[in-house]
Parts: sequence; structure tokens; C-alpha cells
Amino acid sequence: MGYTEKTVLFRGLYFDSGRTSNHSGGGVAGTGSITPTNSEPTTQNNSVTKVFTEEFLNYYSATFTVTKNGGVLPTVTQQILLFQNGQLMVDSQYGISGSIITIDSVSHYDGANYVIFFIII
Repeated sequence: MGYTEKTVLFRGLYFDSGRTSNHSGGGVAGTGSITPTNSEPTTQNNSVTKVFTEEFLNYYSATFTVTKNGGVLPTVTQQILLFQNGQLMVDSQYGISGSIITIDSVSHYDGANYVIFFIII
């Protein structure tokens, strides 16, 4: 069985603020267009694949709100990875409602570090 290889563009922390018009493939934060260019990989439908990450460090609440991508998370759970202190959490350890993630009471403990990665295709 064959496979399809896709390239992912990881956008840096300040990418949403724009880029200079003469940016390199690695990207430079600045002002200007944020539309795909020939130096950026594209998906089969010619749109840029976006990978987002957000950190919630030393967190004392079991509920947090994702703000990256305007708080819009993928509807496909396989496109979301949630880590607690560096360990991948399984889907049964948390719930998602809109942009709000709630860690179950058995899994959460005060002062934990959470990192969420999600991909918009």
C-alpha cells in the first residue's frame, strides 16, 4: 500500500503579525503579506497547512482556553496533541468544547505544564 507525503509549514510565534515582502522560506516576522508564496509548502488544495503550539505553564486550573488560531481547534481529534509535563495525554484525560480544554480531575494537578499542538489542514 502506498502513502502520500505532505510537507508541513511550522509558523513561528509572531507569524500572524505578518511577514516582510522579501522573506525567506524560514520566515521573518514583520509587516506585509501572509499569503502563501513559492517558498512555502502547500497542501493538495493549494492552501498552507498550519501547525500551532500554545503553552500553559505552572497551571493551577484544570480548564484553559486556547487562543492560537483565534481559539479555533480542529474538529478531528487526531489533529490535536496535548502534553502534560512532557507526556502525551490520551483523549479520555481531557475534553474539548470550542476553544476550552478541560483536564479531568484524576489527571490534573496544580502546577502542571501543558502544551497543545494542533494542525489545521
